[in-house]
Amino acid sequence: MSKDKTEELAEIMVDFMNALESACVNVKMQIAKLYGVSVVQEAKLPAGVDLANLSWRSYKTKETAKPEEAGWIFSNSKGAEALLALLKTKGEKCVAGKFEYQLQGDKKQFIARRSVKKK
Repeated sequence: MSKDKTEELAEIMVDFMNALESACVNVKMQIAKLYGVSVVQEAKLPAGVDLANLSWRSYKTKETAKPEEAGWIFSNSKGAEALLALLKTKGEKCVAGKFEYQLQGDKKQFIARRSVKKK
């Protein structure tokens, strides 16, 4: 198989996998909505994305949140682009690392984080 054909096949497979993942998310969200349950998906952030360096605000003090503290940022905050994109593809809520992230607000203008509950 030629290099061009291999690259074309690889692109088709990536597109197919993305469409399949999106369809699975949609089905899970519909089931969750139908049965009134919450679906939180594990997510992997792209390499180089460091969510700890975002300007998280404490709910209690409105000042800079401590590293392990729940907090919020505006969804259009500089550096939050990858997280916002991830949340939009994962149904507005996902777990990445030791935090659960969620879009909030009537216009989804906030991103909230809270520690993942240990089981």
